[in-house]
Amino acid sequence: MWIENFKPIKMKKILFLFVCAISATTIAAITATTATAQGDIDAAGIRALQTKTLEECVQYAADHNIQLKQANLSLRQADLQAWSARSAVLPTASGTFQPAVNFGRSVDPTTNTFASQTIFSNQYSVSAGATLYAGGTIKNSIIQSSVDVLAAKADQANSLNTLALNVATVYLQVLLTEENLKITNERLAQTTRQLSNINKLIASGSLPAGNKLDVEAQQARDEQSIVQAENAIALAYLNLKTLMNYPPNEPLKVVQPDINIPTENIDNITVEGLYKTALDKQPQVQAAELRRKSAEIAVAVAKGRSLPTVQAFGSLRTNYSSLAKQVKDFGTQNTYFGDVNFGGTTFPLVVTQPRPNLENTPYFKQIDENFSQAVGVSVNVPIYQANQTRIGVERAKLLVENTDLQAEQVRRQLNNDIATALTNAKAAQRTYLAAEKTEKALSLAFANAEKRFAAGMSNSFELTTTRSNLDAAKVNVLTAKYDYLFRVKVLDFYKGIAIKL
Repeated sequence: MWIENFKPIKMKKILFLFVCAISATTIAAITATTATAQGDIDAAGIRALQTKTLEECVQYAADHNIQLKQANLSLRQADLQAWSARSAVLPTASGTFQPAVNFGRSVDPTTNTFASQTIFSNQYSVSAGATLYAGGTIKNSIIQSSVDVLAAKADQANSLNTLALNVATVYLQVLLTEENLKITNERLAQTTRQLSNINKLIASGSLPAGNKLDVEAQQARDEQSIVQAENAIALAYLNLKTLMNYPPNEPLKVVQPDINIPTENIDNITVEGLYKTALDKQPQVQAAELRRKSAEIAVAVAKGRSLPTVQAFGSLRTNYSSLAKQVKDFGTQNTYFGDVNFGGTTFPLVVTQPRPNLENTPYFKQIDENFSQAVGVSVNVPIYQANQTRIGVERAKLLVENTDLQAEQVRRQLNNDIATALTNAKAAQRTYLAAEKTEKALSLAFANAEKRFAAGMSNSFELTTTRSNLDAAKVNVLTAKYDYLFRVKVLDFYKGIAIKL
């Protein structure tokens, strides 16, 4: 009885525990899924709020920009060429295994005689060689390839500098559009306050109802300006993402740094001084000079091809043939030479001679017996090569002249760019200072217009006109500030100073 009651009770407990375990597992899974989803949401939120500094934008662009990746590939190709040039001083070695089956009348490779039967043969050989002297071409090629690697590194640095400058330009454009949106929002807020004050004065009977029409129109224009400013921000970010090769659908927010306007008097900077500094720091100039040096070395390489070449060589050879025979043992054979008459009696002349019994020579014995070695030195003296060596030298000299012109063009372009950058920077400084003075004057004029309007001494049209002039001045100051900042950064770029805000 106790046992009969025990069984259902035990089964119920087991079933209850099983259900509890399933429920706990389900709850844990749901909790984990919810936590994961919440984590994804939080991670997405963090990604959405992530910001990038100018340095981070430049680094991201350097890691993902297609042109810079191509420059990296060019550098790797130059490294491989240098490795190939250095490897030319190393010896070469090769091995040959040549199995063959010959049918019909053919030459036995072990005896060099003709045989009219099927022959199975193997030939093995190992050969090695090293160039002892090649007219200096190997040495000069190694030097030339090393110079080419340095030129490729300079090209890579120039690509990175250009990319950084372009990223900085677009980055500042983003900052400009965002600040312009702030000014536009402030303008709308101020217009809204003005409209509220006018409505109060109209309600109290101090002003006629028509006085608010100009302010309402100004409010509509401010709202339109906000839409335009937001669109300008979106386009600026799109340009930045494109330059960085950043996913267009991924959120991106730039850091708004504390921008300090440079106070340096750039009037003291001269084109000559800045150009002299840039010559030692700009990688495009270094690349041009290195390519000129490489072209000069190429002339020596071309001349070296007219000199003798000395090479050492060595080889190991052996072979096997299925026709090869060896003596197993010796037997005898009788050879009949005719009859001989002696004393009236005829006798047959038979000579007994030793006869070798042959058998096939074993494979490895042939390999051992046929093993041969050879060492030697070869000297190749160019006598006449249909003027190809001379033509190669002349082509190398033309390349030197061309690289001279290219280097001169790079230096002239750098001088022109510096002169243009310095002229633009000085003009931007004067424009910024003038824009600040204009803004201050118009700020005072607008404050006076507000007082006159509040006192009833002017109408809303005069107020909105003064306000529009002040708004335009603020935009001009903002544009001039970022333009001046960018121009100064360009000067720093030519000084070899890293671009950062």
